[in-house]
Amino acid sequence: ASAATGVSGSIETLRAKLDGALIQRAAEFPARGDGYHQSQQLTDELFAVLKGNLSSVSPLETSETGTARVTPASPVFICGPMKSGTTLLLSLLDNHPNLLAMPGDSHYADRWWNDSAEPREPLLREWFGRMINPTGQDPFWFLGGELANYERFLKYLADLLANRQASSFLCAAAAVQQVSGTADRRLVEKTPGNEMHVDRILVRHPDARFLQVVRDPVANLASLARLSRVRSQERNEQIDILGQAINVRRQLRQARHNIRKHTDRVLVVRFEELTSNPQQTMAEVATFLGIDFADSLLVPSQAGVPTRANSMTPSRRQSKGRILDHGTDRVSTDVFTGQEVQDIAAVLGREVSRWGYSLDGLSLPAPVALLAKHPFRYVIKPRLVALRDRFLSTRKIR
Repeated sequence: ASAATGVSGSIETLRAKLDGALIQRAAEFPARGDGYHQSQQLTDELFAVLKGNLSSVSPLETSETGTARVTPASPVFICGPMKSGTTLLLSLLDNHPNLLAMPGDSHYADRWWNDSAEPREPLLREWFGRMINPTGQDPFWFLGGELANYERFLKYLADLLANRQASSFLCAAAAVQQVSGTADRRLVEKTPGNEMHVDRILVRHPDARFLQVVRDPVANLASLARLSRVRSQERNEQIDILGQAINVRRQLRQARHNIRKHTDRVLVVRFEELTSNPQQTMAEVATFLGIDFADSLLVPSQAGVPTRANSMTPSRRQSKGRILDHGTDRVSTDVFTGQEVQDIAAVLGREVSRWGYSLDGLSLPAPVALLAKHPFRYVIKPRLVALRDRFLSTRKIR
C-alpha cells in the first residue's frame, strides 16, 4: 500500500509541476519560451509514467476497436488560411450537444504520406500531448482533470493504432469519443489549408461538410505576419511575407473553386460577419450543418470550458468566453516593410477585390506594374508552388 501511495504521490507531484509550466506557457503565448519547453519535457515524463501503467487498465472489448469507430458519419471540416478565424469558429462549435470539436490543428488531410506507416509510440505521445495542451492557452486538459481519463485514452488509442484501418487522427477522435462518452456526436476537424484537400476528403468522407472561413486578405496577412515575427525571432530566421501572401492567395483561389464545384457542401463564413453579427452567422452555420441552434454557439470554449481569444493583440487575449468584434477594425500595413507592401499588392490585389474587400487608403502600388517588373517573383514562382501542390493533392487520404 505504501509503494502504491508513493507512486500516486509522485504522479501528482509531476502533474502539479506540469500545471505550473502550462500556466507559464499561456503567459508567454504565442512565444515559445521556458514554459513551452518545460511543459514539453514534463509531458514526456507523464506520458512515460502513464504508458507504463497501461497493462493494468482494463482490456477493451473487440467491438470497441472495430473499424466502424474510426469512420465518422457526416464529419465537419473547417477551412481557411492561418489566422483567418478558424480557431474562433472551432471554439464556437465546441460545446454543441451534437458535435465533437477535436482541439487544435490535426493536419489530417495534409499528412498525405499516410501516418499509418509511422511508429505507434511517437503517435501516442503526439496525441497525448494534444489532449493536455491543445492550443498553448488555457483551458488545458481536454479530457478533464482526472489522470485516469488519459490512461484510458492511451489504452484506446494504442489498441486502435495496433489495428489501424485509418489515420492516427481518426483513431484519436474515436478514443476521445470512447473516453468522453460522445460516440454519437459528429466530428469537427480544423486545420488551416483544408480547402486545398476538399476533393480528397470527399473521397474518404462523401457526406462531409465544409465551413470556409474568409477574412480580409490584408488583415489576415497582417495577423499572420505578427505571429511569424514572434516565431522567427525565436528561430533567428527571416520572415517570408511574399511566401505567405502567395499561400493565402492560392488558398483563397482554391476556396472559390470549391464553392463552384461543391456548392451544397461548402458554406462561406466571413470573419468580419462572425465577429460583428455572431447570432445571425452561427444560425446560418447551424442550418447548413443540420443542427439545432443553441446558445453555446455564441460562447468560445474548449471541451465546454470558456477559452481565450486567439488574438495577436495581448489585450484581446485577456478576453475569455466572448466574441470580440473585428468587423470595424481598420486594416493597417504598418506591420510591413515597403518591399512587403509591394509584394502584397502584386500577389493579393486581385484576390482582395474578388472577395469583395478593398485596398482603398492602404497606399499600395499598382499590381500590374509590379507583375511586369518582377515576373519570376510574382508569376513563375507561385505557379511552381501550385504545380507542387497539385501533385501532392493526388495522394490518397486514409
